Amino acid sequence: MLSGFLIKEIIQYLNNLGYIHADWNVDTLDSYVKDDESKIISNALTSMKRNENNNHYHQTVLMHDDIKKSATIDALPLLIEKLIYYGYHFETLTQNSHIIKHVK
Repeated sequence: MLSGFLIKEIIQYLNNLGYIHADWNVDTLDSYVKDDESKIISNALTSMKRNENNNHYHQTVLMHDDIKKSATIDALPLLIEKLIYYGYHFETLTQNSHIIKHVK
């Protein structure tokens, strides 16, 4: 595990190279869920609701892109469908986006 100080140095180094550090604030916990896409979706929706209850409306969802994570792969289109149904919209991250950043 990297220390907070080292992470800040790495982020600063990347910023100096012109990269933008973007983080997440919605955890689907898909790294722990093995074969249950409905649990991944539920985790995402719960996390998003918690953010909204704390007046955080810009949300970036963390999901892992690993061929071994079939539940994540199966959950993604269903999660997108649900979020669209609930009125969420999706944006491409750009330099002008509200970028989520949290470093301990």
